[in-house]
Amino acid sequence: MNHSNSCCYTRTFRAEVLKELLAGVSGAAFWLGTPEGEKLSHESWQLADRLLLPEYDNDSALDSADKKLKEYQNQLEQLKRA
Repeated sequence: MNHSNSCCYTRTFRAEVLKELLAGVSGAAFWLGTPEGEKLSHESWQLADRLLLPEYDNDSALDSADKKLKEYQNQLEQLKRA
């Protein structure tokens, strides 16, 4: 999704939504009770935390975070099937 030149309010909203989705992945991965799930939980929670930093207040960084979220969601689904 291309959000080039979005306003600060839109970026803040995107960051909040991404944080919530990453927290969901983190929690679900943690409750798998596996080392792989714990690693995924930690990585996704770290990204959620980093979204609060100023360097994520731009569309490019949020697009990258969105891409990483999709990767984490795919990893979670694979771990659930294993």
